[in-house]
Amino acid sequence: MGCCDDYSFGSESSKHQLERRDDDRIGPLLSHPAVKQHGTGINSVLLGDFIMGLARLSASRVVHEGDVEYNQGERQAFEDKTTDQLRRDILEELADVVSYAAFLAIKVGAEYE
Repeated sequence: MGCCDDYSFGSESSKHQLERRDDDRIGPLLSHPAVKQHGTGINSVLLGDFIMGLARLSASRVVHEGDVEYNQGERQAFEDKTTDQLRRDILEELADVVSYAAFLAIKVGAEYE
């Protein structure tokens, strides 16, 4: 398992640890025992570990990709956005999630045939 990491509250060593290519971060999730055992039984510990790995991927994206896009020195871009701007942002992101769900449904349907 081993999906848990200590990010040491933004230290340079933790940032270095997170600066890996997406493939390097996504690969372990795709080969996680919860994925491999899907359909044959996944216990709560494996499921929790997978979720923690997904959370780690999310955190690494904030530190790596998000640092380039949203870091404004001493502040993050979201700190200066209004609640209305954040609402618009989340609606855009949710629209993307819906699109990805449709992509997956098409893919699964095509593979089912």
